[in-house]
Amino acid sequence: MNDLLSQLYDIEGIGRVSWWPLAPGWWILAGVFVMLAGFFFVLWEQRKRRARRWERALLERLAFLEAQLSPDTAQETLIELSELIRRIAIHRASREECAGLEGKAWLRWLAEHDPRHFEWKDQEEVFLDLPYAPPGTPVPLDGVRRILRAVKGWVR
Repeated sequence: MNDLLSQLYDIEGIGRVSWWPLAPGWWILAGVFVMLAGFFFVLWEQRKRRARRWERALLERLAFLEAQLSPDTAQETLIELSELIRRIAIHRASREECAGLEGKAWLRWLAEHDPRHFEWKDQEEVFLDLPYAPPGTPVPLDGVRRILRAVKGWVR
């Protein structure tokens, strides 16, 4: 029995941890993972930016219309706003759902789906009648500005 006890060694402490604890293969794998994650993040950001490009162009157009708004251009501005809100609605919803709507049904649909809850029904004369009035018909600028702000609300 003494013979067996003499063969035992004292327990030594744990050695120092290396400053490079993982094997090189794991570091390479981690680097590839980080590069792939970065690649997919950049790809995702580009797609998101590309998807928002139409919104930026539309906001620029609306800012131009607002800057050019005058009694002389109010009717043309209303016509363009009518076209723009129809395009936005088709983009946000579907062509089948809103492209064929007109008159009060169109205003009702806009009021139901407006993200900012604008009262489109109160703008019937300005939004539905005045764009098709004879040239030279006076158009209230405050009504055009309200509709312009409502269209901006659909973009943001």
